[in-house]
Amino acid sequence: MLIVRWTVAVLAAFGTAASVCLSVIGDWSRDYVTDTEGFVQTLAPVAESRPFQSVIANQVGDIASETIQGLPATTALQDMVGLGQGDANDKSGLWAALQQFLQDPVESALIGVADQAGQLAKDATTQFVTSAAFPPVFNQATQDLHSQIIAALEAPAVDDSAPLVLSLHVDLILDAAESNLSGPTSWMLSLVPETGQTIPVLEISDIGSWRPLYSALGTGGDNFVWLAAVLATVALVATPKRFMTVAVIGAFTAAVAGVLIWRIPEMGRQMFTAVDPSLNEVVNQAWSRFATPLSRAFEPVAILGIAIALTGIILAVGARIIRRSRAKAVITAR
Repeated sequence: MLIVRWTVAVLAAFGTAASVCLSVIGDWSRDYVTDTEGFVQTLAPVAESRPFQSVIANQVGDIASETIQGLPATTALQDMVGLGQGDANDKSGLWAALQQFLQDPVESALIGVADQAGQLAKDATTQFVTSAAFPPVFNQATQDLHSQIIAALEAPAVDDSAPLVLSLHVDLILDAAESNLSGPTSWMLSLVPETGQTIPVLEISDIGSWRPLYSALGTGGDNFVWLAAVLATVALVATPKRFMTVAVIGAFTAAVAGVLIWRIPEMGRQMFTAVDPSLNEVVNQAWSRFATPLSRAFEPVAILGIAIALTGIILAVGARIIRRSRAKAVITAR
Protein backbone atom coordinates (compact mmCIF):
# COMPACT_ATOMS: atom_id res chain seq x y z
CA MET A 1 0.00 0.00 0.00
CA LEU A 2 2.87 2.35 0.81
CA ILE A 3 4.43 1.73 -2.61
CA VAL A 4 1.14 2.57 -4.32
CA ARG A 5 0.79 5.80 -2.36
CA TRP A 6 4.33 6.88 -3.23
CA THR A 7 3.83 5.97 -6.91
CA VAL A 8 0.65 8.03 -7.11
CA ALA A 9 2.30 10.91 -5.26
CA VAL A 10 5.38 10.96 -7.53
CA LEU A 11 3.34 10.73 -10.73
CA ALA A 12 1.00 13.49 -9.52
CA ALA A 13 4.02 15.60 -8.56
CA PHE A 14 5.52 15.23 -12.02
CA GLY A 15 2.13 16.00 -13.57
CA THR A 16 2.00 19.15 -11.46
CA ALA A 17 5.38 20.28 -12.76
CA ALA A 18 4.41 19.52 -16.37
CA SER A 19 1.10 21.35 -16.00
CA VAL A 20 2.81 24.45 -14.60
CA CYS A 21 5.20 24.53 -17.55
CA LEU A 22 2.38 23.93 -20.03
CA SER A 23 0.50 26.87 -18.55
CA VAL A 24 3.54 29.06 -19.26
CA ILE A 25 3.73 27.76 -22.84
CA GLY A 26 0.00 28.40 -23.22
CA ASP A 27 0.34 32.03 -22.19
CA TRP A 28 3.31 32.47 -24.53
CA SER A 29 1.42 30.79 -27.39
CA ARG A 30 -1.55 33.09 -26.89
CA ASP A 31 0.66 36.21 -27.12
CA TYR A 32 3.13 35.16 -29.82
CA VAL A 33 1.57 32.37 -31.92
CA THR A 34 -2.21 32.52 -31.81
CA ASP A 35 -2.45 36.31 -31.85
CA THR A 36 -1.86 37.66 -35.35
CA GLU A 37 -0.64 41.08 -34.24
CA GLY A 38 1.76 39.55 -31.72
CA PHE A 39 3.19 37.22 -34.36
CA VAL A 40 3.61 40.00 -36.94
CA GLN A 41 5.19 42.44 -34.47
CA THR A 42 7.61 39.78 -33.26
CA LEU A 43 8.98 39.27 -36.78
CA ALA A 44 8.76 42.95 -37.79
CA PRO A 45 12.39 43.83 -36.84
CA VAL A 46 13.63 41.33 -39.43
CA ALA A 47 12.67 43.87 -42.11
CA GLU A 48 15.27 46.25 -40.65
CA SER A 49 18.12 43.74 -40.84
CA ARG A 50 20.82 44.90 -43.27
CA PRO A 51 21.76 41.37 -44.45
CA PHE A 52 18.09 40.66 -45.10
CA GLN A 53 17.63 43.90 -47.04
CA SER A 54 20.74 43.22 -49.12
CA VAL A 55 19.63 39.69 -50.07
CA ILE A 56 16.15 40.87 -51.04
CA ALA A 57 17.51 43.73 -53.18
CA ASN A 58 20.00 41.46 -54.99
CA GLN A 59 17.40 38.80 -55.72
CA VAL A 60 14.86 41.32 -57.00
CA GLY A 61 17.52 42.81 -59.29
CA ASP A 62 18.53 39.39 -60.62
CA ILE A 63 14.91 38.43 -61.30
CA ALA A 64 14.27 41.75 -63.06
CA SER A 65 17.35 41.31 -65.26
CA GLU A 66 16.53 37.69 -66.14
CA THR A 67 12.92 38.60 -66.93
CA ILE A 68 13.93 41.32 -69.38
CA GLN A 69 16.51 39.06 -71.02
CA GLY A 70 13.79 36.47 -71.50
CA LEU A 71 11.69 38.84 -73.60
CA PRO A 72 11.79 38.46 -77.42
CA ALA A 73 14.14 41.08 -78.80
CA THR A 74 11.65 42.43 -81.38
CA THR A 75 8.89 42.76 -78.78
CA ALA A 76 11.24 44.58 -76.42
CA LEU A 77 12.32 46.88 -79.27
CA GLN A 78 8.70 47.66 -80.15
CA ASP A 79 7.97 48.43 -76.54
CA MET A 80 11.03 50.65 -76.20
CA VAL A 81 10.42 52.66 -79.39
CA GLY A 82 6.64 52.66 -79.02
CA LEU A 83 5.80 50.81 -82.22
CA GLY A 84 3.50 48.33 -80.54
CA GLN A 85 1.85 46.10 -83.14
CA GLY A 86 2.99 48.21 -86.07
CA ASP A 87 4.23 45.16 -87.98
CA ALA A 88 0.68 43.82 -88.25
CA ASN A 89 -0.05 46.55 -90.83
CA ASP A 90 3.31 46.28 -92.56
CA LYS A 91 2.28 46.06 -96.22
CA SER A 92 5.65 46.77 -97.80
CA GLY A 93 7.73 44.43 -95.69
CA LEU A 94 9.87 47.31 -94.42
CA TRP A 95 9.17 46.49 -90.81
CA ALA A 96 10.15 42.86 -91.27
CA ALA A 97 13.36 43.93 -93.00
CA LEU A 98 14.09 46.40 -90.22
CA GLN A 99 13.54 43.66 -87.66
CA GLN A 100 15.95 41.35 -89.43
CA PHE A 101 18.57 44.09 -89.81
CA LEU A 102 18.36 45.11 -86.16
CA GLN A 103 17.96 41.64 -84.65
CA ASP A 104 21.56 41.11 -83.47
CA PRO A 105 22.21 44.70 -82.38
CA VAL A 106 18.90 44.77 -80.54
CA GLU A 107 19.65 41.51 -78.76
CA SER A 108 23.02 42.88 -77.65
CA ALA A 109 21.45 46.13 -76.62
CA LEU A 110 18.71 44.25 -74.83
CA ILE A 111 21.24 42.39 -72.70
CA GLY A 112 22.76 45.73 -71.74
CA VAL A 113 19.32 47.15 -71.00
CA ALA A 114 18.49 44.07 -68.93
CA ASP A 115 21.70 44.38 -66.93
CA GLN A 116 21.09 48.08 -66.40
CA ALA A 117 17.48 47.47 -65.45
CA GLY A 118 18.61 44.75 -63.06
CA GLN A 119 21.10 47.10 -61.42
CA LEU A 120 18.49 49.84 -61.24
CA ALA A 121 16.07 47.34 -59.72
CA LYS A 122 18.68 46.46 -57.11
CA ASP A 123 19.35 50.11 -56.33
CA ALA A 124 15.67 50.99 -56.27
CA THR A 125 14.84 47.96 -54.13
CA THR A 126 17.66 48.83 -51.75
CA GLN A 127 16.18 52.30 -51.35
CA PHE A 128 12.74 50.79 -50.91
CA VAL A 129 13.61 48.12 -48.33
CA THR A 130 15.49 50.67 -46.24
CA SER A 131 12.57 53.09 -46.31
CA ALA A 132 9.51 53.32 -44.10
CA ALA A 133 7.39 51.90 -46.93
CA PHE A 134 8.90 48.40 -46.71
CA PRO A 135 7.80 47.24 -43.21
CA PRO A 136 4.09 47.20 -44.17
CA VAL A 137 4.93 44.98 -47.17
CA PHE A 138 6.96 42.63 -44.98
CA ASN A 139 4.28 42.65 -42.27
CA GLN A 140 1.69 41.59 -44.84
CA ALA A 141 3.92 38.65 -45.79
CA THR A 142 4.28 37.60 -42.14
CA GLN A 143 0.52 37.94 -41.71
CA ASP A 144 0.01 35.57 -44.65
CA LEU A 145 2.47 33.14 -43.04
CA HIS A 146 0.58 33.36 -39.75
CA SER A 147 -2.65 32.48 -41.54
CA GLN A 148 -0.91 29.41 -43.00
CA ILE A 149 0.36 28.37 -39.56
CA ILE A 150 -3.04 28.68 -37.87
CA ALA A 151 -4.73 26.83 -40.73
CA ALA A 152 -2.17 24.02 -40.49
CA LEU A 153 -2.57 23.77 -36.71
CA GLU A 154 -6.37 23.80 -36.80
CA ALA A 155 -6.97 21.59 -39.85
CA PRO A 156 -5.83 17.95 -39.50
CA ALA A 157 -6.38 17.45 -43.24
CA VAL A 158 -3.53 19.83 -44.15
CA ASP A 159 -0.56 18.17 -45.86
CA ASP A 160 2.21 18.32 -43.23
CA SER A 161 4.93 17.21 -45.64
CA ALA A 162 5.11 20.62 -47.34
CA PRO A 163 6.85 23.32 -45.27
CA LEU A 164 5.20 26.68 -44.68
CA VAL A 165 7.09 29.49 -46.38
CA LEU A 166 7.52 33.17 -45.60
CA SER A 167 7.89 34.77 -49.03
CA LEU A 168 7.86 38.23 -50.59
CA HIS A 169 6.19 39.01 -53.93
CA VAL A 170 8.69 40.44 -56.42
CA ASP A 171 6.05 42.34 -58.42
CA LEU A 172 4.79 44.04 -55.29
CA ILE A 173 8.30 45.20 -54.41
CA LEU A 174 9.04 46.40 -57.95
CA ASP A 175 5.75 48.31 -58.16
CA ALA A 176 6.41 49.98 -54.83
CA ALA A 177 10.00 50.81 -55.82
CA GLU A 178 8.86 52.21 -59.16
CA SER A 179 6.24 54.41 -57.52
CA ASN A 180 8.91 55.91 -55.26
CA LEU A 181 11.08 56.91 -58.22
CA SER A 182 10.70 59.19 -61.24
CA GLY A 183 12.34 59.95 -64.58
CA PRO A 184 14.42 57.43 -66.56
CA THR A 185 14.83 55.11 -63.59
CA SER A 186 11.09 54.74 -63.19
CA TRP A 187 10.73 54.23 -66.96
CA MET A 188 13.42 51.54 -66.94
CA LEU A 189 11.68 49.66 -64.14
CA SER A 190 8.41 49.93 -66.04
CA LEU A 191 9.99 47.74 -68.76
CA VAL A 192 10.05 44.83 -66.30
CA PRO A 193 6.85 42.82 -66.89
CA GLU A 194 5.04 40.97 -64.16
CA THR A 195 7.29 38.15 -63.03
CA GLY A 196 4.79 36.22 -60.91
CA GLN A 197 7.73 35.20 -58.73
CA THR A 198 8.25 35.25 -54.99
CA ILE A 199 11.38 35.34 -52.85
CA PRO A 200 11.23 32.64 -50.16
CA VAL A 201 12.82 33.83 -46.93
CA LEU A 202 12.31 31.05 -44.39
CA GLU A 203 10.57 27.70 -44.13
CA ILE A 204 8.74 26.25 -41.14
CA SER A 205 8.68 22.47 -41.23
CA ASP A 206 7.07 19.70 -39.18
CA ILE A 207 4.19 21.95 -38.13
CA GLY A 208 1.91 18.94 -37.70
CA SER A 209 3.88 17.67 -34.70
CA TRP A 210 2.75 20.75 -32.76
CA ARG A 211 -0.96 20.25 -33.51
CA PRO A 212 -1.78 18.15 -30.39
CA LEU A 213 -0.08 20.69 -28.13
CA TYR A 214 -1.84 23.57 -29.87
CA SER A 215 -5.21 21.84 -29.43
CA ALA A 216 -4.51 21.13 -25.77
CA LEU A 217 -3.41 24.69 -25.03
CA GLY A 218 -6.48 26.25 -26.61
CA THR A 219 -6.53 30.01 -26.02
CA GLY A 220 -4.08 30.02 -23.12
CA GLY A 221 -2.65 28.17 -20.14
CA ASP A 222 -5.37 28.85 -17.57
CA ASN A 223 -6.71 25.29 -17.69
CA PHE A 224 -3.29 23.89 -16.89
CA VAL A 225 -3.04 26.12 -13.82
CA TRP A 226 -6.13 24.46 -12.43
CA LEU A 227 -4.86 21.04 -13.45
CA ALA A 228 -1.59 21.73 -11.62
CA ALA A 229 -3.54 22.67 -8.48
CA VAL A 230 -5.60 19.47 -8.66
CA LEU A 231 -2.56 17.23 -9.22
CA ALA A 232 -0.64 18.91 -6.40
CA THR A 233 -3.57 18.22 -4.09
CA VAL A 234 -3.67 14.59 -5.20
CA ALA A 235 0.06 14.26 -4.54
CA LEU A 236 -0.21 15.74 -1.05
CA VAL A 237 -3.21 13.58 -0.18
CA ALA A 238 -1.68 10.35 -1.49
CA THR A 239 1.81 10.76 -0.04
CA PRO A 240 2.80 9.43 3.37
CA LYS A 241 5.24 12.36 3.76
CA ARG A 242 3.79 15.69 2.68
CA PHE A 243 6.83 17.95 3.21
CA MET A 244 9.05 15.64 1.18
CA THR A 245 6.41 15.55 -1.56
CA VAL A 246 6.40 19.35 -1.61
CA ALA A 247 10.17 19.15 -2.19
CA VAL A 248 9.65 16.63 -4.99
CA ILE A 249 7.06 18.88 -6.68
CA GLY A 250 9.47 21.82 -6.51
CA ALA A 251 12.38 19.75 -7.80
CA PHE A 252 10.37 18.38 -10.74
CA THR A 253 9.16 21.88 -11.62
CA ALA A 254 12.68 23.33 -11.53
CA ALA A 255 14.03 20.41 -13.57
CA VAL A 256 11.38 20.60 -16.31
CA ALA A 257 11.71 24.39 -16.54
CA GLY A 258 15.50 24.11 -16.68
CA VAL A 259 15.42 21.56 -19.49
CA LEU A 260 13.05 23.76 -21.48
CA ILE A 261 15.24 26.83 -20.99
CA TRP A 262 18.15 24.79 -22.34
CA ARG A 263 16.30 23.17 -25.25
CA ILE A 264 13.99 25.93 -26.53
CA PRO A 265 16.62 27.72 -28.68
CA GLU A 266 17.56 24.49 -30.49
CA MET A 267 13.96 23.34 -30.91
CA GLY A 268 13.15 26.43 -32.97
CA ARG A 269 16.26 26.22 -35.13
CA GLN A 270 15.19 22.75 -36.20
CA MET A 271 11.86 24.14 -37.42
CA PHE A 272 12.94 27.52 -38.83
CA THR A 273 15.14 27.08 -41.92
CA ALA A 274 16.61 29.83 -44.09
CA VAL A 275 15.97 29.24 -47.79
CA ASP A 276 19.04 31.30 -48.65
CA PRO A 277 22.10 30.23 -46.58
CA SER A 278 23.15 33.87 -46.30
CA LEU A 279 20.00 34.43 -44.23
CA ASN A 280 20.82 31.80 -41.61
CA GLU A 281 21.77 34.39 -39.03
CA VAL A 282 18.67 36.45 -39.80
CA VAL A 283 16.42 33.41 -39.39
CA ASN A 284 18.14 32.48 -36.12
CA GLN A 285 17.51 35.98 -34.87
CA ALA A 286 13.88 35.68 -35.96
CA TRP A 287 13.41 32.52 -33.91
CA SER A 288 15.23 34.06 -30.93
CA ARG A 289 12.58 36.79 -30.85
CA PHE A 290 10.05 34.04 -30.16
CA ALA A 291 12.30 31.90 -27.95
CA THR A 292 13.69 34.60 -25.68
CA PRO A 293 10.34 35.60 -24.09
CA LEU A 294 9.50 31.93 -23.53
CA SER A 295 12.88 31.15 -21.98
CA ARG A 296 12.64 34.17 -19.72
CA ALA A 297 9.13 33.16 -18.68
CA PHE A 298 10.54 29.84 -17.42
CA GLU A 299 13.33 31.46 -15.39
CA PRO A 300 11.08 32.52 -12.47
CA VAL A 301 9.37 29.12 -12.67
CA ALA A 302 12.71 27.37 -12.24
CA ILE A 303 13.68 29.69 -9.37
CA LEU A 304 10.32 29.18 -7.67
CA GLY A 305 10.67 25.41 -8.09
CA ILE A 306 14.08 25.47 -6.42
CA ALA A 307 12.70 27.61 -3.59
CA ILE A 308 9.78 25.21 -3.08
CA ALA A 309 12.11 22.21 -3.14
CA LEU A 310 14.42 23.78 -0.54
CA THR A 311 11.46 24.80 1.60
CA GLY A 312 10.07 21.27 1.46
CA ILE A 313 13.43 19.77 2.42
CA ILE A 314 13.86 22.21 5.31
CA LEU A 315 10.36 21.51 6.58
CA ALA A 316 10.85 17.75 6.20
CA VAL A 317 14.16 17.85 8.10
CA GLY A 318 12.69 20.15 10.72
CA ALA A 319 9.68 17.90 11.22
CA ARG A 320 11.95 14.88 11.59
CA ILE A 321 14.08 16.67 14.20
CA ILE A 322 10.97 17.66 16.12
CA ARG A 323 9.66 14.09 16.04
CA ARG A 324 12.96 12.75 17.33
CA SER A 325 13.07 15.34 20.09
CA ARG A 326 9.58 14.42 21.18
CA ALA A 327 10.43 10.73 21.07
CA LYS A 328 13.49 11.34 23.24
CA ALA A 329 11.43 13.40 25.65
CA VAL A 330 8.89 10.63 25.99
CA ILE A 331 11.63 8.03 26.60
CA THR A 332 13.28 10.29 29.18
CA ALA A 333 9.96 10.88 30.94
CA ARG A 334 9.51 7.15 31.29
